[in-house]
Amino acid sequence: RGNRVLIFSQMVRMLDILAEYLKYRQFPFQRLDDSIKGELRK
Repeated sequence: RGNRVLIFSQMVRMLDILAEYLKYRQFPFQRLDDSIKGELRK
């Protein structure tokens, strides 16, 4: 369908939980948080 969602969270653990669910449901996703080096964010 081409739908997209952008999720902001201050809690990294919540992003971990969401990532596990998205993997389980086989939804494609990308994650950007402080564990990603600056040069890879571009």
